[in-house]
Amino acid sequence: MKKIIAITLACFFYATSSFGITLDFYHLWPKGGPSMVDEILWDATKQFEEENPGITINWMEDGHDQWAIKSKAMYTSGDVPHVMATQPADFDAFKEQKMFIKLNDLIDNDPDWGVIPGSYKTIYDPEDGGIYGIAFSGYFEFVYYNQRLFDENGLEYPKTWDELLNVVDTFVAAGIIPFATAGKDAWPISIQSHYLMDREMGFDYFYDSLKSGKRENTWDNPGYVSAFDRLAELGKRGAFGDDVLSLGYGDAGNLFYTEQAAMYLQGSWEINGISDLDIADNVQVGNYVSIPGGKGDQTAVTRGYGKSFAVASGLPEEEEKAAIKFLKHITSKEVALAMYEAGGELTGTNLPDGATPKAKRLMTAHFDVFNAAGSSWAAYGEFTLPKMYAEWDRVGQQLVAGQIDGKAAAKYLEEQRLKIHYGE
Repeated sequence: MKKIIAITLACFFYATSSFGITLDFYHLWPKGGPSMVDEILWDATKQFEEENPGITINWMEDGHDQWAIKSKAMYTSGDVPHVMATQPADFDAFKEQKMFIKLNDLIDNDPDWGVIPGSYKTIYDPEDGGIYGIAFSGYFEFVYYNQRLFDENGLEYPKTWDELLNVVDTFVAAGIIPFATAGKDAWPISIQSHYLMDREMGFDYFYDSLKSGKRENTWDNPGYVSAFDRLAELGKRGAFGDDVLSLGYGDAGNLFYTEQAAMYLQGSWEINGISDLDIADNVQVGNYVSIPGGKGDQTAVTRGYGKSFAVASGLPEEEEKAAIKFLKHITSKEVALAMYEAGGELTGTNLPDGATPKAKRLMTAHFDVFNAAGSSWAAYGEFTLPKMYAEWDRVGQQLVAGQIDGKAAAKYLEEQRLKIHYGE
């Protein structure tokens, strides 16, 4: 049996007794919390215990910040609970020690599980082809736009880069902010750069530059220079307003919700909030625009998975079987349906065959855009180390503020890539 005894950590016991098996389950969705995930996960856990009377789930949770701290301590110590929530940014911390079991055969041998191909890319080791986590908490990142404002200004939602520039110029002239953007927080600017980089060079180029050891996939290539120049051009044209770097996440949302901004590039987590507002009927969802000459899939969309569930390696056979059974239950098609109907959260599992979910209009709209796309990829930030992402965010702020151009941004980020991801 394994134990963790530390001041900063709760004690986890791999417990088996004559009365059955107790599985420790560590995650970041406290029962009664603000997210729809909390109750869905709790209900799924209770249902599992009712259907499996010989197995007890030791529900252990923390808020996001504490979870992040304790998870890293677990990876450092080498001790993890039976089943736990993990994230892509932590993958390198635990993959070398093989702390979690490889799930490839389980997925291949159980097609009824419904795991979506590619959804596990964030907890995936390209060196051995291993899948080490099943996505649970996911999202789309699309453009919400106010149809009324578009109609009143004689505009249609843009599909190409040139059309987007025309939309930006028209709204700026009308005194309307084209994109509500939380520049102070930086990461919403990075969503723009993720899409532009993907349109220019494609996901595989980016992924291999960080995760597959392809040092030669540089970030100072002409495509990324162009992507960063396009982001700077949007800033220069006033696409984000005059005060973008002073706006926090709540400030940007308020601009869109009060119809002071026409578009809002954000995640599907916004669905519930928007659906309860007076402007809800005016809000539509669109894909990001295409880029002329881009090498990437011009219809690709962000469908990311921030958190996944994994099963500890090295468990006694019966405990491993029980942990796998629990993993399949909380990532089942039925749980996926509950998450979908609640709105704003996705899992890495398909919906039940023949299901007719009662989803909110905007959630359905998200899937309409997704189904029309040629491919999807997790947000680029999911694959970068925290230090690299912090530099990326800072460069994005400089670009929209007109402080640097695309060439300087690409050169600097390439230097950071080699330093942070390759140790040079």
